[in-house]
Amino acid sequence: MEEIFSFFLIAFITICFAGSIAKILRIPSLIVYIIAGILAGPSGLSLITDIKSLEYFYELGIILLMFSAGLELKLRPLLGEKISLRLLYFSNMLVPGLTGLIFGFFITKYLYFGNPAIIAIYMMTVFSSPAIEVMIQSFREFTRKIEYKKRIFSEYLIMSSIIADITSLFIFTGLVAYSTLKNPFDMLKFIAFSFVFFATVIKILPAFREKILSKIIGEVTSEEETTILLMLVVIVVATGALLHIPAIACSFLAGISLANIHINRRVQNNIDFLASSIFVPIVFIIIGTRVNFSVFQSGGNFLFIITAILCFIIARTLSIYFAARISAFPPREAAGFGFFAIPELTGTLAIAVTSYKTGIIPDILFNSVVTLCIITTVSGPLLSRLLLFPDLIVQPQKILFIGDFAHFDIKPFHLLTSICDIARKLKYTEFHIYPVVDDNGIYKGVIHLEDLRYTMFEKEMACLVISADVLDPDYPYIEKEATVKEAMEFFTKPGIYMLPVVELVDEKPIYEGVLFLQDILPEIQYVSK
Repeated sequence: MEEIFSFFLIAFITICFAGSIAKILRIPSLIVYIIAGILAGPSGLSLITDIKSLEYFYELGIILLMFSAGLELKLRPLLGEKISLRLLYFSNMLVPGLTGLIFGFFITKYLYFGNPAIIAIYMMTVFSSPAIEVMIQSFREFTRKIEYKKRIFSEYLIMSSIIADITSLFIFTGLVAYSTLKNPFDMLKFIAFSFVFFATVIKILPAFREKILSKIIGEVTSEEETTILLMLVVIVVATGALLHIPAIACSFLAGISLANIHINRRVQNNIDFLASSIFVPIVFIIIGTRVNFSVFQSGGNFLFIITAILCFIIARTLSIYFAARISAFPPREAAGFGFFAIPELTGTLAIAVTSYKTGIIPDILFNSVVTLCIITTVSGPLLSRLLLFPDLIVQPQKILFIGDFAHFDIKPFHLLTSICDIARKLKYTEFHIYPVVDDNGIYKGVIHLEDLRYTMFEKEMACLVISADVLDPDYPYIEKEATVKEAMEFFTKPGIYMLPVVELVDEKPIYEGVLFLQDILPEIQYVSK
């Protein structure tokens, strides 16, 4: 009982000061939680040595952690040629993954780590699972001040990293099955059921929430919506458990699946509070208490961790470096993108803890991976910042970007769309203005519902009038990289409750989505005057 009290006391103190410490040291607060756990655990002051009573709390935290991580990842079409995304996926997943596979076989040959195939596949997931949350945060610091080419390459790099993360979880799911199922027939059944399960979660879960539950339940409050989403995650994880699919894979896929439906910002804040403010700190502090640096006192083990970290950094950095050079970036910037992609954190640690608990990896490998995450998460953003943005100054205050609040699933009308066609589509929407684009997706203005009212009731006239005839070309729009503070300057004008969101490409506004006033109202208190 005393140890549990000590743990929660340490956790409470850490949570209170982690944000301030992270800002001063310019590192993610998750690293502060891990370090606090290390200092309180057997590698530090030994204040906490037994955490078995917190296992259920920890398991729930891991599920919420991966769900909230997936919920932040919106898979959207990107501008540019698809070959760029294939190139970056090859550099982000396949090349580092193959390097990790070879390294895994190599270390099991000289150090007894267990089954060579299992260790090699595990190292493949480590080398090919970048920390998306760290990459996104690093990029956001400078997104408004960099040229278009560098911004687009960064977006492709982040998108390819998301796909690499998903691939790594698929591989890890297979690894768990391979280590537990001995019968080849059972393995084949597992692969078939897993494929159906993953496809169902990705495709059917959003439709089930938006089209079926919404009709059955109707309008709900933010708190009720939060409960519904969390219950859907529980159902997905429970179903996955019956199929022997790891909970971290199920919750992460549930998050990605639900990321592209319309989720009220207040609901997002509720989930973030549960995950980031309560359960996630506990999870990372517990991970820190499990670290035991005494295993590195052996010369061979210390040499192993140094070798593993160097191999990982070299493999990932060079892989992205050559991809950036192929994309015509100079050596300095290419190296910056290489270091930009080396951080390892949430996904890697979740896989490491699960693998360690199930006996897939030994103690030395678990401690090495935690150390790797700390070093790469601290050094990666710092080195990439120095190489990519040496002259830019980071804004110290909290900045909210409208890209976090905009709805990218709202399709615009075409300039040549007739009013009668628009009228048929209006029953699926509830807006008072509708964005209009041309053949190239360039934003041209909006049409107001008020301007369509009388025309729609004249059937013959409605089919002759098109969007261009009732277009308001002077209605304001806002760039995707703008801040909430800049958006509020538009919303203070009379009659503006919704803004088209665009991305400027060669000085042309390409339509991306829309921003609603009600979605940013809860954040006004955080906007600096």
